[in-house]
Amino acid sequence: MLARYLDPSVHPLRVGQVVAYDYLHAAKTWQWTLGTVREIKDYTAVVQQWGLHTGDIDTLRSILLKEVDTENGRMKNYHDMLAIAREKLASIRRSNEDRVSHVRGHFDKAREKVELIDEVDLRKVTAQAAPSPVAVAVLKAVWAVAKCDPTAVEFYEWADVQLEYRKPAALDEIAKTDVLAKLYPSAESLQQSLEQDPKLNYKAAARDSPVVASLHAWVITALAYQQAYNLLAHDKRIQEQNDAIAAAIAGMKACRAKIAKLKDELSSKDTAALPGQVTSFTRTSVLVTIPLSAVISPVNVDTDVKRCVLTKDEVEQIPIDAKITRYAQKQKLAITGSHLLDQYAAAITTHIYVTELEDRLFFFQHYMASALRDAQTAAVDAHQRLAVSLHELEAFRQKRHDAKKARAAEPELADADGVEPSSGPTSSRSPTGRAAPRGQSAAPRGTASQQHKLLGPAYQSIDPATIANEPLYAVTIEEYKAKDAAGERAMDEAERMADEVQRLAVELEDAKAAADKLAEELAAKDEELAAHRQKRHDAQQARASDPALAAADAVAPRSGKGAASPHVGAVQRQAVDPATVPVAPAVIAEEPLYVATAEELQHVRDFADQAAHDAATREAEVAGTVENLRNELDDVREMNAKLEDEVFALKEQLSDAEDAYKKLAGALVVAEDERQELCDDLEAALDELEQKKDEYDELLGNLEEVQGLLEAADVAGRTAVEALEQRNRDMADLQGELANALDASKENENLRALLDAKEREIDRLKEYNSFWTDTVGTGKQKVTHRLTKIFDGDWTRLMRHRPEALKAAFVIDSSNACHVPGDQIVQVDFDHD
Repeated sequence: MLARYLDPSVHPLRVGQVVAYDYLHAAKTWQWTLGTVREIKDYTAVVQQWGLHTGDIDTLRSILLKEVDTENGRMKNYHDMLAIAREKLASIRRSNEDRVSHVRGHFDKAREKVELIDEVDLRKVTAQAAPSPVAVAVLKAVWAVAKCDPTAVEFYEWADVQLEYRKPAALDEIAKTDVLAKLYPSAESLQQSLEQDPKLNYKAAARDSPVVASLHAWVITALAYQQAYNLLAHDKRIQEQNDAIAAAIAGMKACRAKIAKLKDELSSKDTAALPGQVTSFTRTSVLVTIPLSAVISPVNVDTDVKRCVLTKDEVEQIPIDAKITRYAQKQKLAITGSHLLDQYAAAITTHIYVTELEDRLFFFQHYMASALRDAQTAAVDAHQRLAVSLHELEAFRQKRHDAKKARAAEPELADADGVEPSSGPTSSRSPTGRAAPRGQSAAPRGTASQQHKLLGPAYQSIDPATIANEPLYAVTIEEYKAKDAAGERAMDEAERMADEVQRLAVELEDAKAAADKLAEELAAKDEELAAHRQKRHDAQQARASDPALAAADAVAPRSGKGAASPHVGAVQRQAVDPATVPVAPAVIAEEPLYVATAEELQHVRDFADQAAHDAATREAEVAGTVENLRNELDDVREMNAKLEDEVFALKEQLSDAEDAYKKLAGALVVAEDERQELCDDLEAALDELEQKKDEYDELLGNLEEVQGLLEAADVAGRTAVEALEQRNRDMADLQGELANALDASKENENLRALLDAKEREIDRLKEYNSFWTDTVGTGKQKVTHRLTKIFDGDWTRLMRHRPEALKAAFVIDSSNACHVPGDQIVQVDFDHD
């Protein structure tokens, strides 16, 4: 904690550094001088002392010249530092401006997407009762950035977000927000959470909905735009370079001032002309040890020089620095001492408080341990008393049970109690063999030994009213038998037993509450157990009524639903209640699992009988259907044979059509060759006509011969056209035959595929034959030509008297030149001007 009160900006000393330090001169006055640090210890330093120069003027001038050279080199270093700092500053500014332009482009695109968001889509997002985390985070962030208030991100609930976005023109307000007007306070943390968290990044927003994705892109680009724009004016790197530029300029100014003073000193003829302007020092070989506190400040002197010069300003600044340093050190020592006292006082107070808390904690711990021990001891004592009373109660229950068994063994006592006399003491029914009273027949839990123990008379609860209503038994069976011999002794014993019974009655009253509680707990279980027993008994009776189920259970079938076994008497049927007869768990576990009722079994049997009857009927129907299908299959086979014959005939017709088509294709090739020969002859004639341009008169004489040739060519062309038309008609007939064949073979897929293949082959042949289709539309293209007089002669006379021949020659020439059929060159006319 004390480190913050110390100045961390003080630079430590380094070996080889030249410093100014104080020393005591002649044990009287304090002076300062220069020294080179040679060794640094914990609290002292060894320096090589410098002394004032006392040499001649020439030596002083040489020192001054060297100092000027040194300052020039230092000034050059400052100049280089200034150039580097300015270059870095320009680079940083360009980088920031480029980043702003780049981020602004992304922000404009995101803002356009926000403007395109439909209000209906936004309502779908805000109307969700349980929105996704990314939707909530993005909507909060967008509203917080738009309002420049982090409250929405930190404190808004989903209801607040819905209220804000349901305002009119909420999206317009977000899209028109000037994000540069005010900087968002916690932009970095918000941007980091929306970009790095896999549940809140752009991919999660895109998976949620396009609206959330657009808003996510807007808030991320808005924060990036703010940060990039803020760096233009608040970039720390810019401030660092500005500081470097200022330091370089200040250093250059100091170097210039020092160089100016040094040059003034050099320019004077006498060193006394400018007294006190400079002070020269010379490094000696004296090594002295000084305390580190004696160092005033470092001096701007190179470590490798032996002589240096300080100007008057530098010399005057050193004592000022010494005073400031001493005062600052005193102030820091005073402040540090004060804070040391404060820290010591706080430590003492904290120690006292901690000691008191430890004492309180120890006392509280001791108190709680004592209380827990006392409570534990009381609980143990209560449990022990309860265990003793339980053992006593078990003994009373067992004794009562033994008394009843003994009375049942005596006919006289049994008649007095209204029960049937048993054959002996062991003939009385145990709790497992007689009907227990209601509330006492709950199935025991645990192992077999525990179950047997719980079924004993000592563990069977008895109603206190029943005990109170019972007669008081105070005589043993032996005493009762020997009543004549020991009557008086029995009376005394009876009185004693009466007192004991009264005492026991009081104790039984105490146990009544516990017995009532246990009876209430077991009542519900007794009812459930009785229901289970009754249900099991009804199931066994129902299975015994069904002969098949009775045979499966290895029991004799019953004659009727309500009939009982013949060896069971009416009195016994009335006395035995199935709901009260206990059943051993092992017997229940070995019994089969019943999961269906007798009615469901009968329904399944009826359904099986009906299914068997339906199956027999269906089998007969299927047999008839199979016979019909066989007959239909024979008919189909006969029809397929007929179709195969028809297909064979059609194949022969197609083969004949192919032969005819091949012959027609050969004729077309011959016609094409003849036409090409005629075209070649026409081209040769035209070439000859062009070559004989000088013989114009002779050309007019032979023009009729050329016209005859042209007419012959026209006749040949018409013949070729007629042949082509005849070929088209033949192909149309062939196509009609093919269409008829297709209509006749629609039910045969193989023949249809063959015909399709033939048709595709015909189409391919049509593509190869250029006479089937006209590649140039006659209604869209026109070939026009204006005749220009290029020969000597009477062309006008030729156009007026022989225009048809000239047009024919022009058409042939144009057809060859333009590579179009001659019949497509129409509307040929001449200008007689």
